[in-house]
Amino acid sequence: MALRRASWTVDGTPVLREVTFTAPAGRTTGLIGPNGSGKTSLISLLARWTRPTSGRVLLDGVDAGSVPLREFARRVAALEQHTATELDLTVRQVVAMGRVPHSRRLGFDLDGGDDPVVARALARVGAAGLADRHWHTLSGGERQKVQVARVLAQEPRVLLLDELANHLDPAAGLRLLDLVRGLGLTTIGSFHDLNLAAMFCDHLVVLHRGRVVAEGTPRQVLTPALLGEVYGVEAVVDDHPATGGPLVVMCGAAREKEEG
Repeated sequence: MALRRASWTVDGTPVLREVTFTAPAGRTTGLIGPNGSGKTSLISLLARWTRPTSGRVLLDGVDAGSVPLREFARRVAALEQHTATELDLTVRQVVAMGRVPHSRRLGFDLDGGDDPVVARALARVGAAGLADRHWHTLSGGERQKVQVARVLAQEPRVLLLDELANHLDPAAGLRLLDLVRGLGLTTIGSFHDLNLAAMFCDHLVVLHRGRVVAEGTPRQVLTPALLGEVYGVEAVVDDHPATGGPLVVMCGAAREKEEG
């Protein structure tokens, strides 16, 4: 999946400005940048929840907007950061929603029944025991697991994630990120935690004020100079003792340059 000079403007205010990058196939691309840099807005463009004001979003080299919605949903799945909390559905029904794009008949059975794909998806995220629970009774972390199961049931080739580890304790977040990376899908996700991005991403895209200011491997991108420029912090980048990748240690806010 790729973007070519994609911009998005809301009420005359530019949110994304001529964003261009290509997500490597079968690898994990992380979108990083400070709050307000455009990470969630970019996920929204890729998922077709919004349309670019100018430029293009490409899926397999074709303008994503020209792909029929059902076909798009078979190839691309998205996991939002915030989901409705009052759905009157069971967990099994929520996961079964992922099968809708694959149904060729009207009146699709949302219950999921004995669909083995739904059962496997729930088991894979460790949520099989939640199948008969109602969605509104779940904790934030449990909802996140179930939403990942829904995405797995959709069987996409491209996966879009907005802050996957949000609402999860550290162990649960690490397990889900490890699971997602092991799927072998083309994955594009936004990350707030730079060290999680360094651990789980093959490719990073750095956004600042709606523009791409750097991209490359975590080792190429996560440098003290870039962190100072984009995040306004002084940081040390060392070698992670377990992964060998970069480990970011924040030391404090960067000193403002004196004028004159």
